[in-house]
Amino acid sequence: MKSRGRSHLKTSVRSRGITCGVPPDTIFRRRLALVSVVADRDTGRTSRTAWRWGYRIMYGILLFGALVFASIIALAAPGFPAETLQAFFGIAIQLNASLLIAVFVVASFLLPRLREGPREWYGLLLTLDAMNLFVGLLASTVGYVLPSIASSNARSLTLLVLVSWFLGLFLLTDGIRRSQQVRP
Repeated sequence: MKSRGRSHLKTSVRSRGITCGVPPDTIFRRRLALVSVVADRDTGRTSRTAWRWGYRIMYGILLFGALVFASIIALAAPGFPAETLQAFFGIAIQLNASLLIAVFVVASFLLPRLREGPREWYGLLLTLDAMNLFVGLLASTVGYVLPSIASSNARSLTLLVLVSWFLGLFLLTDGIRRSQQVRP
């Protein structure tokens, strides 16, 4: 009787869902790559376009949900007392400053490790993200320092701050996603 050897053991272990020393994230990436290759089989390309569209759809849904959420809060903002608005804008200053620091940290890690073409594109995106967060920081400062302006323009200032948060976070997570593709 012939022995099946180690290959039979590996096959039976894999079929049971047990990985032989392979990290789970590697298995997940391999499965996603296989899905995108199968999805592009009809066109003859083996690029990961299905994976990219998955990110775009996910980001679009999240951005739409964030804008709806920000609009609901901004519509309710004129009914809040001046002290509540001032406390909100005080916390918004801290959050905007934290996100702005995070953008510079991601830029200092990501940009030196990218090739020339993607470096220019992500340099532009991170610059737009920094400008967006700085405008949100200025709006928060106006709302905190001048409560009379914050009360009379509560809807627009609140919407501006919330949109700057969500847009800044969106661009920052895209930079973090891109940083997975560069070597340390």
